[in-house]
Parts: sequence; C-alpha cells; structure tokens
Amino acid sequence: MTDLPDERCSVCFHSIEAHALPISPQDKITPQILPVDDYRQKVSQELLSTERTYVKMLKTCLRVYADPLQTANPPIFPPTLYKAIFLFFRDIVSVNEVFLQSLEELDKKHQLVVGLSSCFLGTLPYLRVYRMFVGNNTTGLQAVDEVEHMKNCEKFLKECARKNTTSDEQIQPLRSYLILPIQRVPRYSLLLSDFLKHTKKEDPFLDEISSLVGSVKALAKDINDEVKLQTNRRKLISIKKRFCEGPYFLELVEAHRYLIREGELKKLGKSQAKKRYFFLFSDLLVYGRMQMGLFYPNRYLKLAAVRVEDGVETNLFNIFSPYESFVVVCQDEESKNMWENDVKIAAAKEKDKKFSNTVDAVGFDAPLYQPYQQADECYICKRRFGLFWTKYHCQRCGFIVCYRCSTKRKIIPPRPMLQRVCDVCAVSADNNVEVFKGLRKQSKMERRRMTMALLE
Repeated sequence: MTDLPDERCSVCFHSIEAHALPISPQDKITPQILPVDDYRQKVSQELLSTERTYVKMLKTCLRVYADPLQTANPPIFPPTLYKAIFLFFRDIVSVNEVFLQSLEELDKKHQLVVGLSSCFLGTLPYLRVYRMFVGNNTTGLQAVDEVEHMKNCEKFLKECARKNTTSDEQIQPLRSYLILPIQRVPRYSLLLSDFLKHTKKEDPFLDEISSLVGSVKALAKDINDEVKLQTNRRKLISIKKRFCEGPYFLELVEAHRYLIREGELKKLGKSQAKKRYFFLFSDLLVYGRMQMGLFYPNRYLKLAAVRVEDGVETNLFNIFSPYESFVVVCQDEESKNMWENDVKIAAAKEKDKKFSNTVDAVGFDAPLYQPYQQADECYICKRRFGLFWTKYHCQRCGFIVCYRCSTKRKIIPPRPMLQRVCDVCAVSADNNVEVFKGLRKQSKMERRRMTMALLE
C-alpha cells in the first residue's frame, strides 16, 4: 500500500501538522534589507557580471559567424548581404570591450561604486552607435532571412555552430546574437535607475548620477522608438507584398504610417452590398477585394478628407469623402462601434495636423447613391422606368432620375470632367445654392426605407 501525500496549507504549502508545532522567535523569517551602500555595491556587481556575459556573447558571434563568413573562399554569399547583417556590429563590440575594461579596472581598485558614473559618462557618447545599429536592424534581419533560405548558407551556418558548441557553451542562432544589442541599453537604464534610487542625498556624485540616468533613459527611449518604427515598417512591408495594385500605385511604406485595423466588411454602393476587405491606416482608408491571399485595391481615401456618421441600423455606418461616399455593413454592433470609432479618431488626428485641412477640401462630399434595384420611378417627375425609359444616377445628389430630368452636365469637384446631374442640382449649381443638401435631408426616411429593403 502506497503512502498518501500529506495535506498541505494553501498559503505556505507546508504540511498541516507543521502549523501545530510551536514557533520560537528565532524561527520567524524576516525579509533581509540591505544597507544602501551594500545595495549599490550589489547593483554595480550585477552590471559588471552582465557586461562580461554580454561582451562574451558578442565575441562569440564574431568568432562563430562573422569571421568565418568574411574569410570564406569562395564567398558563401554576396558582400552586400554580409554588410547588411553585421553593419555597426563590430563597432558595438569595440565600444563595449573598452567599457568592460574600464569597469574591470575600477573593480580591481575597489572603486566600482564610486567611479561607475564617471566611467559611464565617458562611454556614453560612443553608445550612440546603438541607434545606428537598431536603425539597420530590420535590413539585417531581412538579410538573415534571405541567407537562411540559401541551402549552402544554411548548411555553412549550422556547421559553424556545430564546430564551436562545447559542454560549457551552447551556440545560439545568428539572429539571436543580432538582437542582443537592442536589449542592452534598456538594461543599462534599469540598473542605473536602481543605483540612483539607493544613492543618498548628501552623496557628492548625486547630480552626476542623475544626469547620467537621464541621458541613458533618453537613449533607451530613442532606441525603443526606433524599434517600434522598424517593427511597423516590417509590418507594412508584409502588407505591401499582399497588394496587387495595377494602376492604383501607392507608396505604402512611409515612416509616419502605421496599421490600425484590417478586416472584411460589406460595402453598400450603387447596387447591392458586396464583400470588401478594408485596411485602416493612420492616414488612409483602403478597400478592395481579397482573393487567394492577394489584395486588389479599389480605392484609397485620405482620412484628412473623410467624415463618418452613424447608419440607419446598429450595424451600419456611413463614410463620406469628396471622391466617394458609401455605407459600411458590419457583422454586429460591436464590430461596427470598433471600426467607426477607429476611423473617427484617425480622421480627427489627420485633420488636426498642419495643412491637412486643405487636402481634398472641395466644400462637399460625394453623395450616397440610391440603389438601382430600389428605384421604380424617376425621383423628380415620378414617371415609371421601363425598357425605353432608362434611369441614371445624379452624380451630385445620388438619386435615380430619368434621362429627361438629367440632361445637364456639370463639373463636380474634385473630378475635372463633366458629369450627369439632375435638373434640380443643375439649377443649384448655376445659382450657387446648395439645394441638393436640403434634398438629401428631406429624403432621410426614404433613404432609410431603401437601405433596409436592400439589406433584406
């Protein structure tokens, strides 16, 4: 018969029987609080030990990968790829070797705590090379991806790792070593902040340490911002690869642009609701067709000229712009709220930017078109449509009228060509009176009825 495990306390995980034993005062465990000087010594030693490990790993990368790839004859891959992968990497190794040597000398003299700030301040100008390395990191990782897909290169890298792997040292993949510098400066910032926190106010080096912490934090922030920028750039590049633009060419990868949301929605235009795939960027709204994993864009709308309104139903909202206006049909109310709020916020931010109010500002928006199949008669003369009595969209108010009620042609900004308009809009254009705006407002209930009928 096996022994059953004894019952444990849910708080301390000791056996229940242990709680019944008498506890003497010396058995009580109290947290150990280090004196300020001892704590600063501990932080300094942690910085030194982690710097040793860091420099050792950087040198391992050079010894295992960089040097063999550079001296290989014949070359394993083009020199341009090698430069893209290891650009500024050797500079970082040189800077940190000198920095580690300075720390070691201070430690031998037992002056590591006192001389830490001055040692860091002497190295700080050279740490700017980290910004240049991070700026090239996306290109470097892309080059690593390209190299790893070459059979001879992949085999060579694995052979390099195998030859240098020992019981004391496990060789990491190349990309793991290239990420190390990105993580190092934020680590400096944390350790120095902890060091400053436990520095006495009467310490003569307090101002120097405070200045150092501020400078390192600023550098860490710059590096983090650059990492975010490069991450966003990689994301835009991956999206760009899915675009089959044809005549709709767009330079999608821009420094200021980032993706907010993407997904499939329904777009209600002149006819029926059709499935369309939407990309919402910080300054653009793009929609089109998604087929076999490839995106075929239909329209790019600048958010500086976009306006959003609630629809007639809880899962609908309207998008207005000078080039095109349409109804967006979402799957449910929650999805509609998320999309509508994101578009509104992004559009408001774009309009607040300098000069953005002049972009596509033509005075009014394109109309919401009346669906073809819901129009049995002319909106003006009320004559029923038939085989010889055709219907047309007025390009200014969006309603369907017959050919006799739409004989005029007017230029409707932003398009420079003449377009068919109904007689009412033609008069308003001639008299410079926005009658069509009132016409839209009067027909709100009729538009609601037509939209609901189309969605049934």
